[in-house]
Amino acid sequence: MCQVFGFTLYGYVFGIGRVHCFMDVGDIHAIIVDQLAGLGIGRKYVEGLVQAAHQEFITENNQSWQNRLIGVGHSHALKEDMRVLVDSIFTNTAALQKATSRPTAARPWWRFW
Repeated sequence: MCQVFGFTLYGYVFGIGRVHCFMDVGDIHAIIVDQLAGLGIGRKYVEGLVQAAHQEFITENNQSWQNRLIGVGHSHALKEDMRVLVDSIFTNTAALQKATSRPTAARPWWRFW
């Protein structure tokens, strides 16, 4: 959930920072790092996540799940109703967990003890 939230927040804050506030990219990154670190996520981890998010964002024709999450956040930057954005974080977390989970092999009946 941390990565889904981080990449989605990156897109959202980047959209607000550039469109509304005309901020520099470095200032936007600093805000994102401070906000996520303030939630208790390790600062070094967040700095790496922000660098990865920026690289995903600027790569042309990128269809990765990270870039799609950035796009979700970015598309909600100018909307007032945040419920859809917040719900998308939980929905996308569940979808990502389902897509990346490995099916477990059924245990034979004689291995239950």
